[in-house]
Amino acid sequence: LFAFTKRLNEKWPKDMLKKVFDAKQNAILANRGDELLRICIWYFLRHNMSKAPSEFVDAIGDYLISLPNLTRIAKGIGMYDLIIAEEYPYTDDTVVDAFKALVAALEQSSDDKQRLFAFVKDFVLTLLTEKDIHEIWQVSDAMTTLKNHYSDENQ
Repeated sequence: LFAFTKRLNEKWPKDMLKKVFDAKQNAILANRGDELLRICIWYFLRHNMSKAPSEFVDAIGDYLISLPNLTRIAKGIGMYDLIIAEEYPYTDDTVVDAFKALVAALEQSSDDKQRLFAFVKDFVLTLLTEKDIHEIWQVSDAMTTLKNHYSDENQ
């Protein structure tokens, strides 16, 4: 656990990290982490893509918090080897719950909300650099989407 925290350059209390990685104990933290991920991601997208249609922002957000993406992030930062669960190999849900619990643990262990946002930005939002936006959101009827977007914006 010590090496994990040093690798990520974050500070979590040891007892909290034990809950994060214990599949039997991390459900509450995972639920809170899911909320926090959604808040951070959608805030970032709406703030930086304020003129984009809401369907676009939602598609990007859904892509970022998808099970395969969060699983890849969690495995990439070394969480897979630290999880304690009855099943092995671990399901993607178990791995993602641990990642979400880690996000919630970061919120609870620090008064600095910017650290939480920076963590989400560094590990989740960076996925946007790997993917063509057109692969994430395919517009079936561009004119209708534009008309709806601008009519909603003018109201």
